Amino acid sequence: MDNDIRKDKVNSPAAIFYFHSVLKTMREKIAESPRQYISMSEVKHNWTKEAILDIYNKPLMELLYEAATVHRKFHDPNTVQVSTLLSIKTGGCPEDCGYCPQAARYHTNVEGNDLMSVQQVKAQALRAKSSGSSRVCMGAAWRNVKDGPEFDNVLEMVRTINKLDMEVCCTLGMITENQAQRLAEAGLY
Repeated sequence: MDNDIRKDKVNSPAAIFYFHSVLKTMREKIAESPRQYISMSEVKHNWTKEAILDIYNKPLMELLYEAATVHRKFHDPNTVQVSTLLSIKTGGCPEDCGYCPQAARYHTNVEGNDLMSVQQVKAQALRAKSSGSSRVCMGAAWRNVKDGPEFDNVLEMVRTINKLDMEVCCTLGMITENQAQRLAEAGLY
């Protein structure tokens, strides 16, 4: 398989989201009972550029097999996490990111919507939970979110979804380190 094609698929938002979720769960399980899952002798700290390139250039199916093997070590192989993607602000982003369906290059005739209210997001999260989702990922069409009332509302949305005993993640465009810290404090995964 062409490495450029594989790279696009591995770097897609869906793949990154999935791997982020798996890594977070693994970290949590290891933190709860580290000796059960991994010993420090199993953690490799001396990576060379050649070793990293060997992994990068491995055939995709072999990578999938190895990932599945590690996944089975930490998770029930017959269970998947159901997540819901919610567009909390649609349209109006000046960027032209190829992976984003709201990019200027695509003509989807989707109408722009202002930022949803916290109550609207809560209602959608409850609907998602009743349909089996355990995670809500909120997406907003911004190049970068500015501090102020809209960002404060996003923070409240994160807190609200967490109170529903659901995981929450966001794609908000570029954020500052301070905003990232505030999102983490609000409970963002």
